[in-house]
Amino acid sequence: MKQIIKLVNTPLLSNINIPKRHTKIVFVILHFVIKKQMTKASYTNDRKVLCSLLVQAREQANFTQKQVSETGIVSQSEISKIENGQRKVEFVVLVRLAELYGKKISFFIPDKK
Repeated sequence: MKQIIKLVNTPLLSNINIPKRHTKIVFVILHFVIKKQMTKASYTNDRKVLCSLLVQAREQANFTQKQVSETGIVSQSEISKIENGQRKVEFVVLVRLAELYGKKISFFIPDKK
C-alpha cells in the first residue's frame, strides 16, 4: 500500500490528470503491478538461493559436476546450467540429486527469515 502511494506521488504520475471515477481502477492496477514485481524479485532470489544450495550440497558430498553426470541423473552441461541458474531444476531431478548428495529435500527449501 505504501509503495502504491509513493508511486502515485512520483513526478511521473503527478502530471497525469486522472478523473476521480478512475482513481480506484488505477489504484487496483498499480497494486497488481507492484505485487507482480515483488513476487518476481522474490522468485529470482529464491532461485539464486536454490542454485547455491545445490552447489553447496554437491561440494559437501565431494562430487564434481562430471561425477554427478556419470550417475545418469543429468548431463554435465545440464548440472552446470542448473547450478548457474540458466535452467530450472525439475522436481524429480532435485529429489534424485538430494538422494545422491545425502540431503533431505528440505535442505533445498530457502529459509524465509
